[in-house]
Amino acid sequence: MINTKELLNKIFTDGGFSVQVASGVIPSSGYMVSLQGCEEVYYTEEVTNYTIPGYITRHVHQLLLSGAYLGAWLDGSKVYLDVSINVDDLQAALDLARDNKQLAIYDITRDESIYLEELQPIREREAAYI
Repeated sequence: MINTKELLNKIFTDGGFSVQVASGVIPSSGYMVSLQGCEEVYYTEEVTNYTIPGYITRHVHQLLLSGAYLGAWLDGSKVYLDVSINVDDLQAALDLARDNKQLAIYDITRDESIYLEELQPIREREAAYI
């Protein structure tokens, strides 16, 4: 089982985490794709010892899906919590991200975000502004 105090520490010292709630497994490869409708955003001063357990309670059904992880990351003064699916194949991850209206996926191996807009052909981006 996960230790919420350790997870809070990982947000503020490591910048975030991904972990399976039931097993405590941390993904070591693949791409993390957030599920639409599961993201919650908090200002850092709002985050308490109850934030993660409350999130888990509200999203337990999604967190129990096969391949689902509780994800958190720090971006400036905000903490993001979500349910993410670990996908091995890049194209499958990108397709899942588009289906879930996500802006980016996270490449675990390279420790970097891949923004979907950057992968869009220039012509498609230009058409969106016409």
